[in-house]
Amino acid sequence: MTRAQHVALWALVIGFGTTVGCGGDDGPGTGTDDAGSSMDSGGADTGTEPAECGNTLVEGGEECDDGNDMVDDGCTPECTLECGDGAVTGDERCDTAIAAGEDGACPTECDDSDPCTTDAIDGVDCSQECSHAPITAAVDGDSCCPDGADATTDDDCTSICGNGIVEPDESCDTEIEAGETGACPTACDDSMDCTSDALVMDGTCDAACEHTTITAAVDGDLCCPSGETIATDSDCGVMCGDGVVSSGETCDTAISSGTGACPAACDDGVACTADELVNAGTCTATCASTAITTPADGDGCCPAGATIADDDDCTATCGDGTVSGGESCDTGISSGAGSCPTSCSDGVACTEDVLTGAGTCAATCSYPAITTPADGDGCCPTGATIATDDDCAAACGDGVVTSPETCDTAISGGGGACPTACDDGDPCTTDTLANAGTCRAQCTTTPVGAGPADSCCPAGADLGDDPDCPPACGDGVVTAPETCDDGNTVDGDGCSSTCTAEPIAFRFTDLDLKDPHVYAEVFGCLDVTDFSLGSLLGVNPLIQQSIQQDDRDPDDGLLDLSIAHVFAPLLQTAGMSTPSYLVFPDCTAPMSSTTCTLPAGATKTTGDAMNMGGTAICLEPISGTTSYSGINRPQAGGGGTCYVASAGTVMIDLSGIPITLQNAYIAGEWYGTPATEIRDGLIRGFMSEAAADATIIPAGLTGFDSIDGQPLSSLLRGGTDNCSRPAPMTGDKDTYMGTTGWYFYLNFRAVRVPYTEL
Repeated sequence: MTRAQHVALWALVIGFGTTVGCGGDDGPGTGTDDAGSSMDSGGADTGTEPAECGNTLVEGGEECDDGNDMVDDGCTPECTLECGDGAVTGDERCDTAIAAGEDGACPTECDDSDPCTTDAIDGVDCSQECSHAPITAAVDGDSCCPDGADATTDDDCTSICGNGIVEPDESCDTEIEAGETGACPTACDDSMDCTSDALVMDGTCDAACEHTTITAAVDGDLCCPSGETIATDSDCGVMCGDGVVSSGETCDTAISSGTGACPAACDDGVACTADELVNAGTCTATCASTAITTPADGDGCCPAGATIADDDDCTATCGDGTVSGGESCDTGISSGAGSCPTSCSDGVACTEDVLTGAGTCAATCSYPAITTPADGDGCCPTGATIATDDDCAAACGDGVVTSPETCDTAISGGGGACPTACDDGDPCTTDTLANAGTCRAQCTTTPVGAGPADSCCPAGADLGDDPDCPPACGDGVVTAPETCDDGNTVDGDGCSSTCTAEPIAFRFTDLDLKDPHVYAEVFGCLDVTDFSLGSLLGVNPLIQQSIQQDDRDPDDGLLDLSIAHVFAPLLQTAGMSTPSYLVFPDCTAPMSSTTCTLPAGATKTTGDAMNMGGTAICLEPISGTTSYSGINRPQAGGGGTCYVASAGTVMIDLSGIPITLQNAYIAGEWYGTPATEIRDGLIRGFMSEAAADATIIPAGLTGFDSIDGQPLSSLLRGGTDNCSRPAPMTGDKDTYMGTTGWYFYLNFRAVRVPYTEL
């Protein structure tokens, strides 16, 4: 007890004693009469009493008064406090009045010179004493190697050979069994004839094998060193390139010229033989020559029976069946291209047919034009008419309308003149000039169908067909006050019978975090993304439970987590966009018959969804941002479509964990027309490391202290204090616009549900 504590205690005792002594003259040691006056030692009434040690009253210069004369109870028989009196008494561990270094002195420092203890002064005043707690955790640089640590876990520990661990400065450990990683070698045979094998530092943790290449030629050691031959080492075999033509060889590549040299090329100097080098570059290289019998251009050989027709190395002659040199044909060609004409006719009435060079390889036909009109020759020359040549026929432009003409272009006006434009003045007819500029030009008139602005709205047409028609719901054209027009007046298809957009909602029935994964200290460092053990659930099982059940306590009749993608109107045609927004509505339990309501003022994350057809993939992971497989990609196929929408920045509550994603996109594959489901849905977005640091996992969410109350970044590989080892320095980290963080990929599936907005 400190001096201040003693004073407070005795003040309490004094206060208590004073209280019980008031109001009478029978109290012990009060020295007061009924009038409350005090008596001095002589009995005279002075009004004050002298200090009296032992009367339980702290008076005069007393430090305490416990009403007794016992020692070692905190107050001496002289009414002074015992701590600080220079003696260790009672419960005291020391006395503050004893000089440092003397027995009983209170400690000023507690270093026991043991690096593996933590030294501290416990207590205050005369209760001070030293404590020395043993260090158990392995920490580099604290000069302590605690029990259970070794040089691989604590750099304060010394490597020990034979402890079963390969530590710094060791290449192996003698305690590790042969065949296991880190075991020391006991033999060093590498099964290679031309190396000398040696075991060095055998029996130590520096044992190693050395394999030295044999370079000296030694007979009988089974090694033929590099550069040696059978002439210098009996272990070398006969080989090509040893400078000797041995059995089975036709030459040797080491002989540069003369007898025994291997040929590098072959040429017998005969144009009509093909020379071939067989087995080039080996010790069986030989030359082979075969006669050329097949015609081939440019090889310098005209083989027997060949002509210039099939080999340009042969000499050209008239009648050889080939048109060559100055020939225009060849008499050796009986018909077809290159044959020489024996008569000429081009089948044209107004040309003359002339044959020159008949019977030679210069025979040609020419066809000069007939220019002079002549009756009966079957030709009407240019410029002639039926008036000058009876071979000419009536023609357009001769000033006479003759069958099958409807007019004649030479007639400038009146009857027989050809029309150049057509207009009957009726806006609901189409006037067409057919065969303009000819002698069969005429006007035709047809009723107007659906067409461009022409001041006519034909019978049965609407604004979707013709801009001249008045607007109406169901014409496929959105006009005020309509908010949509899908070309019909059917309710429940996204656009009502009064042409107002109906929100069509698809509620998530499944949502899975695919990338990144979540790692936490749960029975060791575990991937808890899909973890499930009894009532202990990881991230994805918790999400599914929240989406599919009402587990709040007490139950509120609503599914715990509802996410919906809403389209107003719902359009699925490839190449078209449809307004959409992501919301978190209230949806009734159970999930099989749920209906959803969006409260008034609820947040809507908007973004137009673009539909794609063919085999398009609507949304894919960004290259280099994924570490885990199994991410589904929404893809159009089988005549269907998929969609993708930019959601900007969106916050998704994953079972109590708020995930804020930048540059977010949402996509899915339509199922049904109109759709009843969205399959292979994918959400892609980026969460910065700063946002992950600021996102705290709610207390009590999982029941694990390593997760609850911790920043989200500590659960992601690459985040501060994440337990996952080994891992790349950056773990699963990505970058976006120069900012570090994580790209999130979540697959979902959704079904169409009854939906209203307040």
